[in-house]
Amino acid sequence: MSATTVARINTLVTANTKQFTAAMVKAELKAKNFGKAAMMTAKMASGPLALGMIAAGGAAIKAATDFDDSMTKIESLVGIAGAEVDAMKDSVIGLAGQTAQAPAKLADAMFFIQSAGLRGATAMETLEASAKAAAVGLGDVTEIADLATSALNAYGEENLSAVQATD
Repeated sequence: MSATTVARINTLVTANTKQFTAAMVKAELKAKNFGKAAMMTAKMASGPLALGMIAAGGAAIKAATDFDDSMTKIESLVGIAGAEVDAMKDSVIGLAGQTAQAPAKLADAMFFIQSAGLRGATAMETLEASAKAAAVGLGDVTEIADLATSALNAYGEENLSAVQATD
């Protein structure tokens, strides 16, 4: 017969947790600081600054939508080809920067100019002259374009330039 010996071994494991504890304290401090910063950001975002930023963003979206609507009217109601309207968009936006006129207002004026039968370079010259006149305070760009197109249609493009009609 064989004897089986069962032994019981108790082991005590000890560890140095000093580094682990220090790392956990640092992590807790960083989490608290992040929480404070997040709360301050949330408070600032709910204040007047945030409302102003939201309003400005909404106005920018509306202006872009108005611009696109006017350019779409040129394509669909006047019957100008899409590629030509796309080229016009770039010219109108560039003119907006030069004359400090809103792109949507310029697009409305261009719709009026195109509706009056002016095309190509003559249409763009009329818009440019109207925008420059509006920039110096002579009136609304669409009203100036209305007067210029009336003069051009009455006297003929061969007898009167867009600049002369605006002057």
